[in-house]
Amino acid sequence: MWSFEDCKDRKIPAESPRDWAVTRKRGRKLESAGGSESPGPCREQPAWRGAAGPTLRFVPTSLIPSRCTCPSAIADVRLRRWWSVGEEVAMCKHHSHGPHQPQAQNWHNIHKDQSKMQAAFPLVEDYSSCDIVKATQYGILERCKELVEAGYDVRQPDKENVTLLHWAAINNRLDLVKFYISKGAVVDQLGGDLNSTPLHWAIRQGHLSMVILLLKCGGDPTLIDGEGYSSIHLAVVFQHMPIIAYLISKGQSIDTTDFSGQTPLMLSAQKVIGPEPTGFLLKFNPSLSAVDKIQKNTALHWAVTAGNVNAVELLLDAGSNLDIKNVKGDTPLDLAHQIQNRLIIHMLTQEEKMRIRKNSRLLRMLAKYEVFSFI
Repeated sequence: MWSFEDCKDRKIPAESPRDWAVTRKRGRKLESAGGSESPGPCREQPAWRGAAGPTLRFVPTSLIPSRCTCPSAIADVRLRRWWSVGEEVAMCKHHSHGPHQPQAQNWHNIHKDQSKMQAAFPLVEDYSSCDIVKATQYGILERCKELVEAGYDVRQPDKENVTLLHWAAINNRLDLVKFYISKGAVVDQLGGDLNSTPLHWAIRQGHLSMVILLLKCGGDPTLIDGEGYSSIHLAVVFQHMPIIAYLISKGQSIDTTDFSGQTPLMLSAQKVIGPEPTGFLLKFNPSLSAVDKIQKNTALHWAVTAGNVNAVELLLDAGSNLDIKNVKGDTPLDLAHQIQNRLIIHMLTQEEKMRIRKNSRLLRMLAKYEVFSFI
């Protein structure tokens, strides 16, 4: 068996940063000094510190997970840093190494390849030459102030029709948002492919602190983006419950409609499969009988159409009407039969029977009360 002693017995300089092969080759296999087969060469790990250092100093290469060094993986992490700083783990989605280890490379080639990719996608260390868009994305306040004081118009959109305030909002740069607004940036300026406001961008990313700041600076949560969604609708679609609660606390109606007339509850029942945020929205007592402009569907209609079993259960428990018909004259049960969802058919049928029994008992109690009061 290979053991730590195989490495320990070798006199390897502790300060060396390179790999050290402590075994001798026998064909394609490696054999340790003790005669037993070794799983591979030992790699010095200079990162180990403290009391565990002497024990964990050497680790066999085969036990160290391989890192994908293909250009696509490195490019991925660099590009994502432009979008949201802090993403550090690159996962190569363009291919799979499979269950086998990739072909071995020496450290010289690996470092050489990585240095080439770092040159192609440099980190922002010397910010004296970076443009204002990049400086905004990385949150380099000093560089942004320098460029604005030199005459850059903070309202000017870039080639993607995105303003600096949009970039600051989506990257949660609170200080930059305050600075740009103080220099005349329009809080509700539309931009991007979806013709959205900076508030819309912040909500999509779930930045509650940025949402609070933009609303304090005059942001309008009722504005609709290119998809027809207002602020609360976006918060529902992306399941950001704290933002939903904050918007409602600031006066946003729980029954606000989007471009097609859907309320947040309808949108949740249709778009978000699962118990939340439908259950969360029901705590604010939304209208269960409201219908959209086009299909005239209630939230229960939309939940049935989407096959959203959790939402159907929650809406039934909340007392949704089973008899409302949409523009085609279909009840929720009719829609369940059309999509042939047996579970939802069973749920709606049982709920209908239970409500009939309750109503019958109530009618009998009322009849008895009338008889006694007549006597």
